Amino acid sequence: MRSFSYSQIKTFLQSSEDYYTYYIKKEKQPFSFPAYFGTLMHNTLYRFYEQITEHSNEIGQGNLFAPAWKPSFETLWEIYEEMLNE
Repeated sequence: MRSFSYSQIKTFLQSSEDYYTYYIKKEKQPFSFPAYFGTLMHNTLYRFYEQITEHSNEIGQGNLFAPAWKPSFETLWEIYEEMLNE
């Protein structure tokens, strides 16, 4: 059984022609700042999560020779700026 996203249903209810154009013919949708910003935030947080999982063995453990890696706002901000410039 095929599933439909909220956006697909909303588009269909607003305009069946737009639904056909964007979801059947697979043409690009016009630029939308909310969609762009949402994708930017999703990708930023995903990369931040990847860094946390990569350093998970260092978080909270007292390493005698090097300080433990800790997730920080600065790290999150750096990732956000990288994503913004891509």
